[in-house]
Amino acid sequence: MEKRILIVEDEGIVALDIQSRLESHGYGVIDIVSTGSRAIEIAKEEVPDLILMDINLKGSIDGIETASLIRRAVDCPIIFLTAFADEKTMKKARISDASGYILKPFREGELLVTIELAIKRDDVRKKIQDNSNWLYSTLNNMNDAVITVSEENRVIFFNRKAGELMDYDLSPGDIFEIDDYIFSEKGRMRFRKGEREIEIEYSRTEIFEDDQKLGQVHFIHDITKQVAYEIGLEKARRAAEDASRAKNDFLANITHELRTPLNTIIGMNSIVSELSTDSELKEMHELIGKAADRLLKQVNELLELAEIDRGVIKILTSRFSVKALIEEVAETFRQQAELKSIDLLVSTGDLPVIVADKNKIREIISCLLSNAFKFTQNGHIEISARVDKGALILCFKDTGIGLSDDQKKRIFQLFTQVDGSRTRYYGGVGVGLTLVNKLVQLLNGSLEVESELSEGSTFTIQIPVEISSDQKTVEIVQETEAGVSREASGMEKELISLVEELKIFFEKKEYDKCNRRIREFRSQHKIVELNFESEALFRLAAAVKLKNIDKLNKIHMELTSHIVSSSGGVYENSYS
Repeated sequence: MEKRILIVEDEGIVALDIQSRLESHGYGVIDIVSTGSRAIEIAKEEVPDLILMDINLKGSIDGIETASLIRRAVDCPIIFLTAFADEKTMKKARISDASGYILKPFREGELLVTIELAIKRDDVRKKIQDNSNWLYSTLNNMNDAVITVSEENRVIFFNRKAGELMDYDLSPGDIFEIDDYIFSEKGRMRFRKGEREIEIEYSRTEIFEDDQKLGQVHFIHDITKQVAYEIGLEKARRAAEDASRAKNDFLANITHELRTPLNTIIGMNSIVSELSTDSELKEMHELIGKAADRLLKQVNELLELAEIDRGVIKILTSRFSVKALIEEVAETFRQQAELKSIDLLVSTGDLPVIVADKNKIREIISCLLSNAFKFTQNGHIEISARVDKGALILCFKDTGIGLSDDQKKRIFQLFTQVDGSRTRYYGGVGVGLTLVNKLVQLLNGSLEVESELSEGSTFTIQIPVEISSDQKTVEIVQETEAGVSREASGMEKELISLVEELKIFFEKKEYDKCNRRIREFRSQHKIVELNFESEALFRLAAAVKLKNIDKLNKIHMELTSHIVSSSGGVYENSYS
């Protein structure tokens, strides 16, 4: 694209000669004018790439003044043509910021070189100016304040945000006062701006060129809103924690208050049932017992959930045969499987003795089997297990009703049920799977569910375990922190000791001594209220009356499973 040049020359012959030379070398000539006023008009209209300007012109203004006026309106290079080289003329020309000077008479080569250099310098200047404008626009539209200062700490540049943020006006050349109280390379600080208190986050970087320090760039970010948001978030978090703690405390208290009379009902119902000779009454007592057992199970699950959330549950590890544990739990569901004509399949193969929390794994297996039986009306339920890469992998498959995608997202939420209607077919209150999920998390495990409506469900659990170096199945219980545990109270210790005494009498079949020892304990401690101690004694009396060592072991387990002794150890789990 040819460059367009405006010739401003009062001598017509000279102007035509210049035009001829320029056009012969590929330049375009916009016009030839002889006055400053006309030159200004043409420059504004045509915006030439370059102007050749004679200093002496016709009219009231000379070339130097004309150039100054053109520069205010048009950005283009101007080369002066003059026959005068006196100091006064040249000084005036330099002040006008000309792009070059050519003395008349001139040679063609000199003219062309001067024009070419002026155009190239102007192209470079415009590119630099464009980059500078782009950089300035970028910095000026940043949400962070940017301030550049010299080595003497004088302001060289500041963007719009810096001007808005500082509590004083910034001007180039000012001393950057904020440096008086920013001592580190980065950090936070507060200052007042009028009635507002502003909190900022700042950092600064040294500017070097050829190993010479030129100054610093300060970056300042207004975090006032962020801090206010963080404070609000922290308040909300504390309020949520308080609400959760209050909920958990309420659940713990209410479930404890429910569990005490329930255990009494169960214990006394067992005794009365055993003493009764009427078959109808026995059947009624059996129904009462089953209903009370179901309710107690739900109450216990709620209590355990509350204790997990409160962080008062310990992980108690022991060496045990996971194969034997699975078969033991599965055996408790055999009768239910027969009643519903469901095949209960157990596939474990050869499993090693592991070190893990036996009671919690037992509870996970029991809850998932119970859930599978609840929602499976025919077909089969299969539990399989393997140990791989330090993890116990349990898989529960059923041919039950299955789950929709929406149900899969919600099943681990507390009180969530597959059928939430008031006339629902399936029982339960939506606690079991929530408890399973919490227990798996407590054991640092993972839980996945795959399911399709009417196609059944598959629950897969992975729990980190240690493979015991000793493959004997002697069980030794150890504790691992999973939260803040509580120490056994004096009464709990005495109850544990009482149970251990009763177990010795049981081995000798000295049941009268058992009853006498329970009465002595009640009298000694003046236990008359329906509370934790009376509940335990009722259940112990029922176990003695029924001569049931399993019930006695179960009470012993419940007393020792979640408490530690005053010496910091764990009561040995004496049941298998």
